[in-house]
Amino acid sequence: MCEKTTEGDDLSSADKKDVLIHELEVHQIELELQNEELRRAQRELETSHNRYSDLFECAPVGYFILNSSFLIEDANLAGSRMLDMDRHRLPGKRFMSFAATADQSVVCACFISKSNNDGKGCEVQMRRRSGSHFYAELMVAEEPTGEGAGKYRVAVVDITERKKMEDELRASRDELEMRVQKRTKELSERSEQLRRMTGQLTIAEQRERQRLAQILHDGLQQILVGAKYRLAFIGRDSDLNEAKNEVSDLIDDAIETSRSLTAELSPPVLLQGNFVPALEWLARWMHDKHDLEVNLTAQRKIRPLTNEAMLLLFQAVRELLFNVVKHAGVKTASVELDQVDEKIQLTVTDQGIGFDASQPRVKKNETGGAFRRTRAHLVRRRTYGDRERPRSRKPIQVDHAHVGIRGRE
Repeated sequence: MCEKTTEGDDLSSADKKDVLIHELEVHQIELELQNEELRRAQRELETSHNRYSDLFECAPVGYFILNSSFLIEDANLAGSRMLDMDRHRLPGKRFMSFAATADQSVVCACFISKSNNDGKGCEVQMRRRSGSHFYAELMVAEEPTGEGAGKYRVAVVDITERKKMEDELRASRDELEMRVQKRTKELSERSEQLRRMTGQLTIAEQRERQRLAQILHDGLQQILVGAKYRLAFIGRDSDLNEAKNEVSDLIDDAIETSRSLTAELSPPVLLQGNFVPALEWLARWMHDKHDLEVNLTAQRKIRPLTNEAMLLLFQAVRELLFNVVKHAGVKTASVELDQVDEKIQLTVTDQGIGFDASQPRVKKNETGGAFRRTRAHLVRRRTYGDRERPRSRKPIQVDHAHVGIRGRE
């Protein structure tokens, strides 16, 4: 009996040993599978770590990791370049010390609010180690650690070029608005000048009509009426030759008056297109009609003018000479003609009684000076004179760009 029991125990021990070995083999296989899974997970983590490490290091913007006290724990290469400091010296530095003094409160508010979920950061001025400043946009995100005190991830984008472009755009817009306002003011003033000139031209036209009517009435009409009366008495006059001569003289006077009026209204010399002969004719005409000796001097050969420029200058000189006759109290005046670069300059000078240039001289109903001033875009006129120096000098300049001096081959 004892021998059979021992054999049964030996068999049972062998079975248990096989079972234990089998369980160990199974457990070993499971451990190997788990180990393989862990190695695979480790490889994936390393790959992911390397990928994000490359993104962190090679990002074109600055990345900073801050602790709860806003001290820098880590920074990427772009961040160290922005702050102009070696990367290994950044840990432990206060991030706030790199913000401009005036913008440190803005940076604090940005960290406190952490309201960057809308994609808009805080625009502040940052300071480099060298002391120079640059504009930056801060994007702040809190990184919870589960230990109570969190960390902050800060992205810093250099927006200096963008701010520069914004400033240039703002300056351009302000300049454009200022130019538009200036141009609007100029147009308003020009419109007012045109309105005044229209009224002045109407008055001047009416006065010219009255003057022509007076010339026709007192001169030509009286001569013709006298000729008519003299013809009526020819039949009663015994000396027909004497009567004929008187009528002929009256008709000659009428013709001369008509020619003088025609020349005064539209001098034929202007049709020749040469300005110097026109001024020479004007000098002779002023001497014959008003006993004013005009000394004309041309400094150099003058380029031919457009009809508009020549007519404008001729009328201006004639009006200034009329002013000498009416106001200067002298019998002599000088006209100097010169060309300076692309400008024609005319100077009318007399040794008259002068006037006080600081006092307004244009009366309410006078239109001559006011008419010339409304053409300031064509003629620039300056008048000098005072009571201590009895001299009047009136230069006129015409710009090539305004009236179009043209050359002829």
